[in-house]
Amino acid sequence: MPEIRCDRLDAAVAEEVLKALQPAELELALAALAELESRDQALGRQWQMRIERAEYEAALAERRYLEVDPSQRLVVSTAAVHQYQGSDVRTRKQIMR
Repeated sequence: MPEIRCDRLDAAVAEEVLKALQPAELELALAALAELESRDQALGRQWQMRIERAEYEAALAERRYLEVDPSQRLVVSTAAVHQYQGSDVRTRKQIMR
C-alpha cells in the first residue's frame, strides 16, 4: 500500500476549505455591517427628533414667557419650572425603559 503524506494533503484541503468559506464569511460580515449602519442611522434620527422637540419646547416656553405681563412673570416662571421638572422626570423614565 503506498504511503500518502498527510501534511501536504491537509494543507491542500485546508486551503480549499478556506477558499470556499471566505465568500460566505464576507457576505455575513457585510450583512452585519449593513445592520449596524441601519441601527446607527435610526438612533441618529431618534436623537435628532429629540433635539428638535427640545428646541421647539424651549422656543415655545420663551414665547409664552414674553407674552406674560412683566409683573406676573415670577408666578409664570415658577409654574414653568414645576412643569419642566415634571416633564424631565417623565423623560428620564422613558429613557430608562
